[in-house]
Amino acid sequence: MTEVTEYLTLDEAAAKLKCHPRTLIRLIKKGRLPAKNLGVGKHAEFRIEPANLTKLDFTPMPSLGDAKRRYVRRPTFRRLVGKE
Repeated sequence: MTEVTEYLTLDEAAAKLKCHPRTLIRLIKKGRLPAKNLGVGKHAEFRIEPANLTKLDFTPMPSLGDAKRRYVRRPTFRRLVGKE
């Protein structure tokens, strides 16, 4: 008999990898993540084998809350001249 393989939806796979489903779609379209396409065009539904998730070399980015703010307020002309 043939073995039946359980496939994951994009949402399930994204939850396991702790990333957004759109990230997985980008990886699939680049060819880095093998998946089955069950739909056409805008209504594409991808299914991913759990074994392919373990083969994927993927580390999610840290959330913005963990990163330090790099924005520095630049002086405006009024502040430079002293007309505030």
